[in-house]
Amino acid sequence: SGSSGALPAVPQPSSDDLAKADPAGGAVARGAALYIALGCSNCHGAGGNAAGRLQLRATDRRAVRAIREGTDEGMPAYPEGLLSEPDLQAVLAYIRTFRGGS
Repeated sequence: SGSSGALPAVPQPSSDDLAKADPAGGAVARGAALYIALGCSNCHGAGGNAAGRLQLRATDRRAVRAIREGTDEGMPAYPEGLLSEPDLQAVLAYIRTFRGGS
């Protein structure tokens, strides 16, 4: 009896992957690039609607906790040493576009 809803392990991005996310772009554009570079789209899909569902109704505080600490469902943690606070805020800005927020 296994957990059929568990997400596969995701490799951590390299600093080169993160550097490819254009820091000169706006927060949403940078967040979109980071979402891809970090591998978020591998599980959550391009619009946050794949098997590794995003909790789009979650508060930013809950989203930050899930991103920073990971989840029991298999989402890896992205601590500040891997994802800076400005980059985390950019990813949140991009995720908000999935639910129509800005």
